Amino acid sequence: MKMQEHIVYGGAASTVVGYFWGPWNGLVFWLASVLIDFDHYLDHVYRTRGADWKVSSIFKMDTYCRRKLESGQMQKGTLCLSLFHTVEAFAAVYVAAKYYEQSFFMFVFFGMMFHLFLDLLALAKHNAVFMRALSLVEYVIRRRLMKKKGIDPDLFYREAFRALGIPVRVSEAGRAGSTTSTSE
Repeated sequence: MKMQEHIVYGGAASTVVGYFWGPWNGLVFWLASVLIDFDHYLDHVYRTRGADWKVSSIFKMDTYCRRKLESGQMQKGTLCLSLFHTVEAFAAVYVAAKYYEQSFFMFVFFGMMFHLFLDLLALAKHNAVFMRALSLVEYVIRRRLMKKKGIDPDLFYREAFRALGIPVRVSEAGRAGSTTSTSE
């Protein structure tokens, strides 16, 4: 789902939350429902090996992925991990809410849940729910299984970066530290 849609839908839901549980809790809910997507930026910096820190590249990548998904060209072997969208991240926030007995963490948790619900609905529309790993453990297992079957779990990203001209730091022996628009 697009960031703009998360801002609007999260804003509408936070109005309801704010009405029943107070404006502060509504604001926390809204911020959590939008800022959870910061993990996409972290993933981008990681996948480019630090060669591209531009926020604009995230939006280019999002448009590219959306276009591929909507046209049915998204590869079956595509595996995505959004760190803050995992069971482990949700569990950490939930445990913090219970441990500290703070409504702040509960409304962060509910905002994250709302966001993930919207994401899963958008993916379901394209029969692509299982493209995203919802757990770190699931990601590691599925990645290993893909490699065992001869499927490159990073191919989609390399092709996208190449098509969009997004730089990726190459880490091959003898070329470490160089920056190029293609990967390995």
